[in-house]
Amino acid sequence: MNPPVISRAILTRLQADTGTGGLYHGSVWNTITSANYNLGAPATSFNPPYLVWAIRMECAHLDGAMGAKARVTFRVVDNSTSANANIEAVFDRLIGDAVLSSGTWGVPTYGFHNHKLVLPTNTLGALASEMNYLDAEIAPDDQNYLIGTMTFDVNTTAAAVNQ
Repeated sequence: MNPPVISRAILTRLQADTGTGGLYHGSVWNTITSANYNLGAPATSFNPPYLVWAIRMECAHLDGAMGAKARVTFRVVDNSTSANANIEAVFDRLIGDAVLSSGTWGVPTYGFHNHKLVLPTNTLGALASEMNYLDAEIAPDDQNYLIGTMTFDVNTTAAAVNQ
């Protein structure tokens, strides 16, 4: 299991958020102007608010399988006069409606908290557990941007082919 596989599953989930107030509507980004798998700033042609994310994985070798905990860090970057409201709206969509619609253990219709990432079919038989929301922070940077950071964890496993 590697970070780009997790990233593709995250992008697919972001693009599935097409409902009212969603991040992606009509085949274009809606609440945000772009989404990129890279914690650095996107190209200067992108206007805020934009979303970037990174994935850090810690692997563990299990009996007949490989497991990994992935830490996904999202950053929402904005320098507009509505930065706080924009970041709040994106955070709401990233957390999702699992708690709002059906209690803490509910299955969300959008967002990542309690969402079970759908990994691509591959020879590893890779699976992911539900993602768990860990923390969030909003702070200014030295270039007059407000940056909201949100972190999730997800466990993955890949069984050995001969198991």
